[in-house]
Amino acid sequence: TSFVVALTSQALPMDEFWLFMLAKRVQDTAAAFAPEQIATIARRYADKGLEDDEFFEALTLRILNGFSDFTPPQLAHFLLSCVKVRYLSEDL
Repeated sequence: TSFVVALTSQALPMDEFWLFMLAKRVQDTAAAFAPEQIATIARRYADKGLEDDEFFEALTLRILNGFSDFTPPQLAHFLLSCVKVRYLSEDL
């Protein structure tokens, strides 16, 4: 999560290669991330306008598999992130 936050900082120019590589790593290991991390990662990627349906699908599956672990604000942040990148999941 620290790398995602650092790479999406306003202080740095966007490095799409590393953000893509991190997205694939997060996508493959989404179950290992805590609810707050999932919400933060989704928000940071959405704020940069990085659209990746497979990535957001993996995050959605993480939420659906542990729905009760997420607080209403975390779910709201995630849904806002989905809206920003025009990702729609019928399961949510």
